[in-house]
Amino acid sequence: MNSHKILPPIHVHPIVFFFITVAVLTGMLVDLVIIFFIVFVHEMGHYYFARKFNWKVKRIYLWIFGGVMETEDDARRSWKEEWIVTIAGPMQHLFLFFFFYLLAASGLVPDSTINIAMQYNTFILLGNLLPILPLDGGRMLQLVCDDLFPFQTAVSLAILLSCVSIVTVLFIAFFIGHLSLSLGLLFVFLFWENRLEWKRRHYKWWKFILYRKSDAKIYKKKSVLHVERERRLVDIFQQFYRNRYNVIRINDVPICLSEADCIHAFLSNKLHHLTIGDIADTKEEVNYV
Repeated sequence: MNSHKILPPIHVHPIVFFFITVAVLTGMLVDLVIIFFIVFVHEMGHYYFARKFNWKVKRIYLWIFGGVMETEDDARRSWKEEWIVTIAGPMQHLFLFFFFYLLAASGLVPDSTINIAMQYNTFILLGNLLPILPLDGGRMLQLVCDDLFPFQTAVSLAILLSCVSIVTVLFIAFFIGHLSLSLGLLFVFLFWENRLEWKRRHYKWWKFILYRKSDAKIYKKKSVLHVERERRLVDIFQQFYRNRYNVIRINDVPICLSEADCIHAFLSNKLHHLTIGDIADTKEEVNYV
């Protein structure tokens, strides 16, 4: 991304053109403009803080009731930065409520239009807080899982819980009689996004491991993994936490190995069957805990 650009490339999901056609035919073009305005302001909240943290933003992808800001180097971002960028989107809705209130007080816009804008702002805010990926609520769910579970488990668990949430919301909407065509299409899109995330989860995990090889950050938390010397390194990597420094302790042996030692040895030898015992045997110095 060019740092001098005010905005990144903005792309519109093809399904939006279907809704534009429907809006024109049904006389709801004003509603669609309001929705896009709210979604755009929401995404600008994410984008502003992403730029503050020097994230590489590839593009903003807009769809009917939300958007996705696509970024690079996600494994290099801190957990704190991700929280700030994630909640920055929903926070914009509070400013929008105030903005719509000022418009109503000015008398420049009909009250009926203000009421519609308030309703859509509320709907989009609450919808984005659902624990469904790639919505903001789903991102928050992912961050919580990252803090509680090893990274590989956290990624898979967040996707599974996201799919459960999709099915749950669809059932609730059906039983209360609010399941519409637009809502159905929206959740088809969300389910498809989660399917893609599931297929990418192993790539995401390996990217995380490769990053940890050269990670120079200082972590406040430390995770001590107690393992047998016969455990393969690739199996131990599956227990690594994202927001902690991982230390490997071999049972019954007063040796601690750092995550950097293990990852470097694994990538240098390129042997999937390499065990933690093999690494310990090559260490000339013994670290006691």
